[in-house]
Amino acid sequence: MRFTSLAEIEAKEPVIRDYVRRAIAVEEAGLGVDFAEGRDLPVPGELEEKFAAMPELKAAWEALTPGRRRAYILYFTRAKQPVTRKNRIERSIPRILEGKGLND
Repeated sequence: MRFTSLAEIEAKEPVIRDYVRRAIAVEEAGLGVDFAEGRDLPVPGELEEKFAAMPELKAAWEALTPGRRRAYILYFTRAKQPVTRKNRIERSIPRILEGKGLND
């Protein structure tokens, strides 16, 4: 929720209180989101091929933070065509070798 004035907060007070009550109930029930689930994404085959051809790329990949590796994998796997995946990987190799993330 975004508020720009006190009047907006006061107008939505019942809704805000309801959200807080629900959040407390979820916490007390021990429910929650397992953030670890879905973290380990499979490495695309095209990238595995590059690792085999360029051992320095594999070493640089392993040195990246898990978040950076995940961002790259999501970027690579969004491409539907294998050719597009290969092109994305090729364009990303210099950044990976420098230890930079996709958005650095």
